Amino acid sequence: MTEHLTRLDNGFRIVVDPVPHVGIVTAGVWVGTGARDEPEALNGLSHFLEHLLFKGTAGRTAFEIAAEIENRGGSIDACTDYETTTYYVQTGARHWPAAVSLLAEVLTGSVFPEDEVERDRSVVLQEIDQYADEPEAVLGDALHALLYPDQPLGRPILGTAAHVAGFTRQHLLDRLASHYRPGRMVLVVSGRVDPAEVTALGARLFGTLAGGPVPVSPPARPAGGHRAIARDIEQAYHALAFAGPGAVHPDLPALRHVANILGGGLTSRLFQEIRERRGLAYDVHADLETFTDTGFIVFEAATAPGQLDDMAAILAHEVARARDGFTAAELARSKEQLRFLLGSTQESTFGRAQRLARDTLLRDRLRSVDAIEAEIDGVTLDDLARVAGQVLSGLPGSCVVGPPPARPRRPVRRRG
Repeated sequence: MTEHLTRLDNGFRIVVDPVPHVGIVTAGVWVGTGARDEPEALNGLSHFLEHLLFKGTAGRTAFEIAAEIENRGGSIDACTDYETTTYYVQTGARHWPAAVSLLAEVLTGSVFPEDEVERDRSVVLQEIDQYADEPEAVLGDALHALLYPDQPLGRPILGTAAHVAGFTRQHLLDRLASHYRPGRMVLVVSGRVDPAEVTALGARLFGTLAGGPVPVSPPARPAGGHRAIARDIEQAYHALAFAGPGAVHPDLPALRHVANILGGGLTSRLFQEIRERRGLAYDVHADLETFTDTGFIVFEAATAPGQLDDMAAILAHEVARARDGFTAAELARSKEQLRFLLGSTQESTFGRAQRLARDTLLRDRLRSVDAIEAEIDGVTLDDLARVAGQVLSGLPGSCVVGPPPARPRRPVRRRG
């Protein structure tokens, strides 16, 4: 294992992943806070802050921040999730010091000019409108609201137009001061770099950040139920979900296999039954979404409105049948597939950096690829049957987004 993890005295962590054979470097700062840490009145503030951190420092305008990287042929971007916010730069290997320095500048020296706050407020409001036009995004937000009612995990990451309209410059300053603490931050640099040089520069740029406690979100309270949202679109989008374990739970590797066998590829049970045998959907798949203390497995497909009931019934039947277990051939194929997916993340410096950042924030340590492969390979058929039986017997949550009357078929819970 060649990755290096260093903890500074203030709690800030630096991870260096030397990859000598690639010419692209990813340098990013992952902050362990996001939409989950917002009270309802400030829903969307984490995402709004992510936008504004690139809009000016004491020494640079928004244009000059972008030009600092694009003049070197690179790119700069960010994203907000429920538990993390990410700021990253990708550039040629020889420009990594400029990338790290710019990240430090925007994270420690942004001034949030009033004109930029107003301009980006308009941009974010347009982003909210754009998502409202995307059925998959509407379905995702509706599912979160159903599974985590009256909780931050059930609110949209972007917030609502009403919330965004009320955010001020002071909200941004307060949020940065209260939640962007060094103990929740990690700098990851992956690519053709020298670990000692990266660590030294990171310590100089981030080592003086003031520490302090960060508010802790209350535990999640998963729920279930049914929800339908009418939209004037051609297809009906359907999701069926079950609450599952959190990101570091020992049952998660087995549940990942369950999701993959049911909806992870062309040979998956759902793809074969719903698309290949019945022709009811173009795409059907399963995903896992995990957080620190909770998560869920979700099965999604879209079909013609007149076929929704048939498709939903078949999907529910296949999910129920999975509680009876899987075959050795299915598990062997899933292990090969998940090993391949893990290997594919190793082919990009961003994929490598993201994996290392997630391990650091969740576990405060790094796992080798060999250790993750051992988790994949260590799952047995008994593990699959036990985890599938527990998770897929829980209270289901189902959502439909589609033309009226858009209504979810109530999943049948098998007795016994």
